[in-house]
Amino acid sequence: ASRSIAKGLPVTFVVPTEGAIGWLDGLSIPTACKHQDAAYAFLNWMIDPAFYVKWDAEGAPATANAVAAAALPETSFNRKVLGDPAVVAKLQFMRPVSDEKRAEYLALWQAMKAAQ
Repeated sequence: ASRSIAKGLPVTFVVPTEGAIGWLDGLSIPTACKHQDAAYAFLNWMIDPAFYVKWDAEGAPATANAVAAAALPETSFNRKVLGDPAVVAKLQFMRPVSDEKRAEYLALWQAMKAAQ
């Protein structure tokens, strides 16, 4: 929605009163990484507020970096919408899946694939 809004398209972003699904992405560096300096440089670039402000203008996902979020302009989609505690309170995040539930999901997936 943020990209469409930035382009002037007649759309809006609404979180339903019953809520919506939220998600998280994470970045990490494997211990056996051959280019750790480059990996750290990339991570530092991704969390740099100056980079995030530019990315946000192009439709970036919300940031967990409070410094980057504070650097966003007041008109920023992520600041106006996802900076609203009432909106965030309606988001539901997936909880960790137990080994038993993961095995159940795998069995269902395999049954579905076999039926094709």
